[in-house]
Amino acid sequence: MADAGASAPSDQAPSSSGPAAATADLLRLEVTAGPCSGVVFTRPGDLVTVGRTSKSKVHIKDAAVSEKHATLAWERARWVLRDVGSSNGTAVNGKRVQEGEAVVLKDGDVVLFGTDSEVKVQVSRAVDEAVTVEQDLRAECKRWVQRLTAQGEQMANSLHRQWHQAKATLLAAE
Repeated sequence: MADAGASAPSDQAPSSSGPAAATADLLRLEVTAGPCSGVVFTRPGDLVTVGRTSKSKVHIKDAAVSEKHATLAWERARWVLRDVGSSNGTAVNGKRVQEGEAVVLKDGDVVLFGTDSEVKVQVSRAVDEAVTVEQDLRAECKRWVQRLTAQGEQMANSLHRQWHQAKATLLAAE
């Protein structure tokens, strides 16, 4: 199992890796659809590999997931996903990720690996006893904003796909 952490508000991560933060936020990946539905992974390190084989830290037994499908890395105090040339692609909140593109993961994001394996991302702050109550509350508010933003992106992308399908259907009927 694997657990991992939070991300920055922007959707794009810089292409260069910066210094890693002392403690990565906790990352939890729950497979919600596909052959491994119900399996939960928790972050096993600052670099997490996703793939079909047991060599991957996140091992998804799905023929549509490539042997080496994607990576999740703790960079500049946020979790970043990159597709590493998978055959069937990766999408975050319904938006396709290009090979090598860095996408910052937010709490509540939904990642599709291949065609069937859907994974819900949960990011939470690592325990730090030096954090004040105010800092903790601000961080919790930020996580809620991230969850709501992720849900909004998922809905917008779904509506966009539905609109394109309806448009194609109408044009084909003419």
